[in-house]
Amino acid sequence: MDVKIDFVPEAGLYHLTFDHARVSLSRAELEALVLQAVKHLPGLVPGVEVTEDEDVYRIPMRRLMDMGDRDIQLLLREVQSEDLVKALWFMDDPALSERVFANLSHRTREVLQGDLKDFAAIHARLGERAQAKNRGEAVEAAKRLIAAIHALGENGQAALL
Repeated sequence: MDVKIDFVPEAGLYHLTFDHARVSLSRAELEALVLQAVKHLPGLVPGVEVTEDEDVYRIPMRRLMDMGDRDIQLLLREVQSEDLVKALWFMDDPALSERVFANLSHRTREVLQGDLKDFAAIHARLGERAQAKNRGEAVEAAKRLIAAIHALGENGQAALL
């Protein structure tokens, strides 16, 4: 089955066309659909694990590893430093963090690396309830980064996969 997704800016809708059917969804509806579909990836794609609900946000964040330097630099201009730190902490992936840091100036890299270490150290000292709040904030930061990635692609500013 071939699936085609078109964004119609005037309507603010995504048109999904497959076989002889067409469905129009808002961005929120499409995101909810995709996140539900991601939960089924382990049965379809070897090596993909979704052990907790938060993993559905880790999978699209890993797209950063495949983005070009120019596209990552564009993304980094669009996101808040605090969101970047929280999202990288949430990902807990040194290779991903290094990929991002490689696209920053030396000074900015040092500052964000320090912020990331501080955030992790503070998180480790928090109680369970505060850790859950931190984790929730980190998931929201990851969602904002994912949204920024998609926005760059929709605006034709970045070549997304």
